[in-house]
Amino acid sequence: MNKQLQKNSPVMLELQQNIRLHWLLLLIAVILLLSLTKSLSDSSDEFAAEVQNKLQMLGRLQRAADDEVPDSVMQSVRESVETIKQTIPVAQSVSVAEAEALSAVSKLTTEFISDGRASLVGSSELNFGTSRFWQVRVEYQGKMSQRNLSGLLAIMDGSKPALRIISLRYRPGRSDSITVVLDFLYRNAKE
Repeated sequence: MNKQLQKNSPVMLELQQNIRLHWLLLLIAVILLLSLTKSLSDSSDEFAAEVQNKLQMLGRLQRAADDEVPDSVMQSVRESVETIKQTIPVAQSVSVAEAEALSAVSKLTTEFISDGRASLVGSSELNFGTSRFWQVRVEYQGKMSQRNLSGLLAIMDGSKPALRIISLRYRPGRSDSITVVLDFLYRNAKE
């Protein structure tokens, strides 16, 4: 009885009698099929590209592993690392490194910045191979006239491997306020 009612419903009768509706439904089915095919094709292309990139990376890593670095180059690199390590100041402990960093930032900036105040932001331990270092971050705030800016930047020019500027904010004019955040690097004296 229920199947008979469904066959005689107005929707089913219209579907059976209207040829245009048949073509429209067929067109919708084709569009859905094409859309599904396109989406599967795109995802397979993305997967293939990703696999190709990984294969290229694997090939480069394999070539790098197969190429031996000459002993002379390794020795030269070790010597330059040791030379740089010798320029990094030594500290007995992390608290000594923090105190020295606060003192160093004051000495560096006293001639350029007035009413300065140093604040310890934090410190962290860094391990490179068998060497242990402490990185101490210090924020220094104060006032500075515009003519002192080039002098301050000259002493922080990147020539010191144990000193790095993290951020510098300067507001010339009425306030002449400056805030500089510096990282200091110290070697562990116990090595």
